[in-house]
This record gives sequence, C-alpha cells and structure tokens, in this order.
Amino acid sequence: MKTINLLPEERKKILGIKNFNGFVFKLDFVVGSALVTFLVFMGAILFILNIYQQINEKEIARDEGENLNVVIKDMKKEIDQQYQRIKETLKQFDSRKPYFEYLKQVSKALPEKVYFKKIKINAENISIQGVADNREDLLVFESYLKENESFKDIKMPISNFTSQKNVSFEIEIDLTKK
Repeated sequence: MKTINLLPEERKKILGIKNFNGFVFKLDFVVGSALVTFLVFMGAILFILNIYQQINEKEIARDEGENLNVVIKDMKKEIDQQYQRIKETLKQFDSRKPYFEYLKQVSKALPEKVYFKKIKINAENISIQGVADNREDLLVFESYLKENESFKDIKMPISNFTSQKNVSFEIEIDLTKK
C-alpha cells in the first residue's frame, strides 16, 4: 500500500515545524520535570544531612566537654602539685636566705648569651654547668664573678676554653666571703 501526501510543500513545512516544536516542548517538559524532581530530591538529602551533621556536632561537643572536664581536672591537680612543690622550695630558700642572695649575684653577672643547664648550691659553694655562645662571653662572666665581693674563689677548668663557639663550661664558686 502506498500513501500519497497531497499537501502543498509550504503546508508540509509548517506541519513539520509544528511537530518539531511539539517534540521539543515535550522534551523540555520531561527534562524540566526530571530536573525539578532531582532538585527536590537533592534538597531533601541536603536537609537530612544538615540535621545529621548538627546532631553529630552536638554529640561531639558533649563528648569533648566531658573529656575537657576530665583534662581540666587533671591539669588542675597537676598545677596544684607543682604549686605545692614550688611553695616547699621557696620555704627552703627562705630558711637559707644567703643562698638566694648568692644566686641573685650570679644571675646579675650573667651575660646575654650565657645559659645555665644545671646549678647546685650547698653551704660551701655553687656549682654551675652551662653553655656560652662564645668564649668572650664566658670570660666576661668569669671576670664579673671574680670582681664580686660575695665570692671568695672562682674555679674554672681550662677545658672550658677549648672551643671558640658553643662553649660548654663548668664553674665552681666558693661562697666563703673574702
């Protein structure tokens, strides 16, 4: 069977354009509907995720708050213990006031680039171990200690002067007054 289209060419073009426009409209409607459905679905998912995130943040904050309280209590306990140790040490220094004065004199003599690692003090002497950036700073420190009338004798081994920079040193200061 054969079909004969007797419509004029112009009418055929108009119908073709009309059919194409209808197809495009239907396609736009389907794509638009799918896009709207997708956006609504994504909005719902984002809303649910946001609520879930807020719940998690509140739980984390609560857990951190509980852990923080434990940490704060532990730190407070440790600080109190350190405070007690410092208090006891200060009591010991108060009972030996001259020692504190000797240490004050030594610290006044300390040049900027000389650092103490260890200090021992007893009734007869002060023993200091430390590091100086260079030999000249150590010599300045030694000369000030020798000039100080609070100290009887300053003993520095010659090994303190073997290097030019980063000088490790030991000093023994006799506390018996001159």
